[in-house]
Amino acid sequence: MSFTLSQVGEHQVSVTFRGKHLQGSPFTLEVKDKPVYRREYSKVGDRPVSQFGSKGVSDGQFGWAWSVVCNLVGEIVVADTDNHRIQVFDRNGKFLFKFGSRGNGNGQFDRPCGATVDQRNNQIVVADAWNHRIQIFDEKWRAEESLGRWSFVEWDIVVSEDDGNKLQIFDSEGIFVRIVGAGRVKDPGHLIVDSDDNILVADYGNRRIQLFDQNGKHIKTIGTGQIHDPLSVCMDRDGRIIVCEGGDDAESISIF
Repeated sequence: MSFTLSQVGEHQVSVTFRGKHLQGSPFTLEVKDKPVYRREYSKVGDRPVSQFGSKGVSDGQFGWAWSVVCNLVGEIVVADTDNHRIQVFDRNGKFLFKFGSRGNGNGQFDRPCGATVDQRNNQIVVADAWNHRIQIFDEKWRAEESLGRWSFVEWDIVVSEDDGNKLQIFDSEGIFVRIVGAGRVKDPGHLIVDSDDNILVADYGNRRIQLFDQNGKHIKTIGTGQIHDPLSVCMDRDGRIIVCEGGDDAESISIF
């Protein structure tokens, strides 16, 4: 037997059998609204509204910032690849804390090259590249388990193909649907899909962010002449576009 709660808020749930409560019943269950990631793109300019970070090993500095993502409370999480750590900042770019060091133990990394956040429980999932594993951390950034550049949406799987200079879209069964961005992107990096199924991709080779709708129509180019080596892009719940730049020309986070 199953039942799905659809109304957002706290609910008192009772489970009984033959008139008697089962162990733990009644209990309180909170239903949270699904995060919405949306932006009026016509109002997004080429120049970032703020930037933070520089090359180095100190707090707030990066040794090849490879990936950026926002958690459910708006904190900015950066995979600091060559420094073998994850750094966390508030929404304004103020350094909060870091975790990880070089090694192969739980909570250690060898060139973490990607990070994402589980929108159901705020867990962070890190691609620990040279340890050939995925590590999962709880909200207190403790390693929970290891498993050992796709962006998943309900209707499709979107794959950035850097050598092919295009994006490919597949359905949930892995069947090819369409190509997006051919002739417009060069060495595309990480990508995201917003709540309207628009695709934002870090167009690394052209040093910009490209925006396409779900049918592959180009909507907008962002950051031309303002960003250098965009490896990753994400969006927070306020609709701000956050770009991770890592490479010889820049080590910073730009916010649009």
